Amino acid sequence: MPTKLVVGCGYVGFPVAKRWVEQGDRVFAITRRPEFGPELERAGVQPIVWDWYTPWDQTQSLLELVGGQLSTILISVSHAQVPNRPPERTHVDGLDHLTAALSPNKSACVEASIASPVDSSRWVYLSTTGVFGSGSSGDWLDEDSLVSPMRPGSIAACEGERWIREHVVKENRLILRPSGIYGPLRVPNWRAIRDGDPLTMHPDSFVNLIHLTDLVEAVVELSSRQTDFDLYCVSDGMPPTRLEYYSHVAKLGNYREPIFAPESSAKHLRSDSNKRISSKRLLQELQRPLAFPTYREGLESLLPELT
Repeated sequence: MPTKLVVGCGYVGFPVAKRWVEQGDRVFAITRRPEFGPELERAGVQPIVWDWYTPWDQTQSLLELVGGQLSTILISVSHAQVPNRPPERTHVDGLDHLTAALSPNKSACVEASIASPVDSSRWVYLSTTGVFGSGSSGDWLDEDSLVSPMRPGSIAACEGERWIREHVVKENRLILRPSGIYGPLRVPNWRAIRDGDPLTMHPDSFVNLIHLTDLVEAVVELSSRQTDFDLYCVSDGMPPTRLEYYSHVAKLGNYREPIFAPESSAKHLRSDSNKRISSKRLLQELQRPLAFPTYREGLESLLPELT
């Protein structure tokens, strides 16, 4: 039975963990919240309470605690800025602490006849398409495009990617860059549309999206086998303008048309993320369509939340 570890068991990590349990895997999850433990246990996931921003201080190593070799390690930790920690170190420090916790020293692994998880486990790192920066003029970007992270979260993700490339051999690593994640209980700005609040963004800029279901299934499927590449953008590849997107939210919820603050339009045309993310490599790898190929199908599946 494969043993898998989820680090950061939140909006994406938790459904991935549950999918792995459903397929018969033994799953551990690291969470900072002790109160989340019972919910993990009810789902068949074994909780480990630890904040990876602090060094592991238990007598057993994490590798010993999970009882042997890990087939897969999923890093799905938030990229949010952490107080008193520069974004360049946010995920890097966590990854350093994680590897130290899993394999404190080589001799311990040798004595236990267990290979170092850095050498033998499949590492899946959830980054973000934010590493591309803002883009301009609706340019199409893909895995070969240059990165230029500008915000703290995307800087943290970019440095996390660099750590993975430097520490995990190519055949054992998988870096996924999701676009904006939406799904159950997460439809950005729908309350602003409902309440008629002006949106401080340019209506003609693009929004790149991936439904939670499609992201989770991509993680589960691609982590289970060798892939043609070690880097994939996870996006539906059909980005609407923000006017198109929020107009559809308004239509589904039977709200008034969205309002965009006119005084901020020129400013936000320059500062908004105005890029389009290609999904060609992802779809070629999956060899199947997405469950929610555009924002229209995705939003329609979430209609009860918009009323």
